[in-house]
Amino acid sequence: MKFNSTERRILAISWLGHMFAHFYMIILAVLALRIAPDFTRDFGYSRGDTLALMIPAFALFGIGSFPAGLITDRWKARWMLMICMIGCGTFTVLAGLASGPASLCLILAGVGIFASIYHPAGLSMISRHVRARGWALGINGVAGNIGIALAPFAAAFVSDLTSWRTTFILLGLPGILVGLACIWLGARHIQEPPAPRRSGPSEAGARYRLYFLVLCGALIFGGLGYRTTMVSAPALFVERVEVLEGPVEQLMGWLGIQSREGRLAPGNIMLSAAVLLGCVGQLVGGYLADRRDLRILYLVFFMLAVPMAFLCSCLHELFLFAAFVIYFLLTLGMQSIENSLISRLTPDRWRSTAFGLKFILTFGIGSLGVGLAGRLINQTGSAAGVFVYVGFFNTMVALLALLLFLISRKAIPRLGQN
Repeated sequence: MKFNSTERRILAISWLGHMFAHFYMIILAVLALRIAPDFTRDFGYSRGDTLALMIPAFALFGIGSFPAGLITDRWKARWMLMICMIGCGTFTVLAGLASGPASLCLILAGVGIFASIYHPAGLSMISRHVRARGWALGINGVAGNIGIALAPFAAAFVSDLTSWRTTFILLGLPGILVGLACIWLGARHIQEPPAPRRSGPSEAGARYRLYFLVLCGALIFGGLGYRTTMVSAPALFVERVEVLEGPVEQLMGWLGIQSREGRLAPGNIMLSAAVLLGCVGQLVGGYLADRRDLRILYLVFFMLAVPMAFLCSCLHELFLFAAFVIYFLLTLGMQSIENSLISRLTPDRWRSTAFGLKFILTFGIGSLGVGLAGRLINQTGSAAGVFVYVGFFNTMVALLALLLFLISRKAIPRLGQN
């Protein structure tokens, strides 16, 4: 599909913003393990205490989306994206200069605040100003997962060569430089027509509010499933995937990038590969979102994901890897559909606010899945049982998707892009 020059600029800036927002949030968790020995020696902090310093950043990553959406609906999304990238990079650099636990916690909270700007600003800009909305959202979704996949390797590699302070500084600079470059090269030339102050007839009324409320229920369970999966999958892969242990250890030794914390488990390599392969699903979902009923697509993707989640709890080695690839194809693939559905059910003037609400529900309430996963792993000694709950969460999303289709099919015979 061809995009005009303005659409290409929008996609380029949004793509970079999405990648950096997730990249900076993931490196916080990775570098916490590098910080822990210093904080234990200097301040008597345990590893758990050091990890707890990251909690405000992750909480604000979700909570900050709503006020960011309110501001974006009243300003320009492109400038919000510049603030997102430059702010994330600046506070990451400042983290390398932190004097102690309190200052580090405060500075990392700033990273979370600026990263929270991305989703309401980037997704609303695409949904408002790109004609092939679903396909564009699919392309944009790939960027976030590339950031997630790159962050652990970049943080581990750089921190093995130097200190954690220098790592924060070096990894923070690209966000600042790319943000400034985007201002000069692209953002100035993007035309953003203001959102209408009044909703059109098809966007108003109690029915659309009801449909969006049902979708919000699905977002909560989808967020619980996503966060629980991403917390538990690394542990499950380390437990059950060892087929590449010899070759991976040889390769890591040859490259000289073995972690100070121990060998880089083959399971982690294969999990990253599964996530990257799952990005194909985002392109497929985006392509279909421009051509088929969004409600049916949303329902079908989650119905197919349910059995795959249950299978992940009982498979091993390459069978587990294959199941996860399919699972990620479906659950990542539905993101373009879900974002298109939010765009279709919300007035244009409240589009950024609606996306901000989405990420409070998915990242905020969804973070409860972290505690659930931790308790189950502690009780059973394995991450396998967690995916029974993931299957339940996906079942609830499928049921709510079915409800949305049943209550809206007469009012909106074909819920597409028109």
